[in-house]
Amino acid sequence: AAEGVVRPNERMPRPVDFFLGLLFLAAFLILLAEYHRRRDMLTWWVACAVGICAIAQFVMTWSRAPNDFYYSTAHAYKALGYMAPLVGFPLCQIATAVERRRALDALAEQRSIFRTVLANTPDLIALKDLRFIYQAANSAFCDFLGKDEEEIVGRDDFDLYPEERARRYRRSDKEVASTGQSLIQDEQFITSEGKRHLHVLRAPVRDG
Repeated sequence: AAEGVVRPNERMPRPVDFFLGLLFLAAFLILLAEYHRRRDMLTWWVACAVGICAIAQFVMTWSRAPNDFYYSTAHAYKALGYMAPLVGFPLCQIATAVERRRALDALAEQRSIFRTVLANTPDLIALKDLRFIYQAANSAFCDFLGKDEEEIVGRDDFDLYPEERARRYRRSDKEVASTGQSLIQDEQFITSEGKRHLHVLRAPVRDG
């Protein structure tokens, strides 16, 4: 055969394809380790794509001529590798949306149970945010103040109590917010039914 012509049974030298195959293989192993650490399905799909491309590069090293069996097989694998993220990403998005919907439903159910418990306990319970604005109040608290919950939520103590009492409550709330520790106080109220004594617990409620 003339120099530079490849015989049909002679393997074409493809060191670049072999080197790329090693790089893809290294990337695949790194992504696989990352998936085992995080259990993130999107990482799994990317790892699959890189792994398939690694196979394609190694198969390409066995090609003896353009468009032979190994050449065509390698390109078929490459096409699969390119398609894997396109398939995996929407599947991951769907799975994430379903999981989020389940989490929201579970949270709504927990909140419903929580509010039911609050509504039916005889203790006076109210919740404020870090600006000391009321966010929720149970039935006993509303009955004690003689107001509906809608008249309490969104307001602060200065809207609901005399100024001296409101200032005292604000100091107590700031202490609880700054220290993160619960505070127990005894309060005395004069109501239409006479004098009432309350044992008041102010406690921080931590969320996410």
